[in-house]
Amino acid sequence: MEKRKVGILCHGYNLFSSDWQEIVWGVPAVLMGRVPRAVLLALEERADILVFGTGASEKDGVKEGEYIKRYLLDHFYDLRYFEEMKHVGLNEFNFIRSISVSETTSMNTAQEALCSSRLLSAAGVNKMFVVSSPAHERSRRDNLVALRDNKELWPLIRGLSIVASDTGPDPDKVIILEPAWGGAKPDRLYQIVRAIQAKPAEEQQKIIDAILAS
Repeated sequence: MEKRKVGILCHGYNLFSSDWQEIVWGVPAVLMGRVPRAVLLALEERADILVFGTGASEKDGVKEGEYIKRYLLDHFYDLRYFEEMKHVGLNEFNFIRSISVSETTSMNTAQEALCSSRLLSAAGVNKMFVVSSPAHERSRRDNLVALRDNKELWPLIRGLSIVASDTGPDPDKVIILEPAWGGAKPDRLYQIVRAIQAKPAEEQQKIIDAILAS
């Protein structure tokens, strides 16, 4: 029987976002952010590797994934403020430090999913967890696409689980466009939305203004 090897991807978050602390760390004693949720999962599952992404933002010369990893280790004992983590001590710190790695080459969620999956695959992982915010549905899609489109990553698909933190952006700001089942929606709608998302922020705003003005 194949030995179970567990790998966890903790999705990063732009270091300059105004809600970074809440999304990444959470609200101590009340709501767990992405990092505490990933750490708790790693302890419960006795994970073999814990990956922090990405390279999409940088502060003080340190890429996002590495910055988040360092922040965790520097503030590790603050995890005790969460009820589920009040037991953490030196043994837990040493364990988490030994399995934590940063992925700093990716520049968006899709690349982060692919690069991190390759790190997990190289480590021999056969049970993969992805931790992100509750309304981060794009994470689910991008991780599944990364595994589906790369044959060497197929073994990870069967063992993929998505785990939500307690904090995240307002779900009301998330729009999900499902496939056009039975021609219920124009096929071009998806092409148009994807094209708009690919444009710079200034151009996106012009398009939005034009739509609202029509």
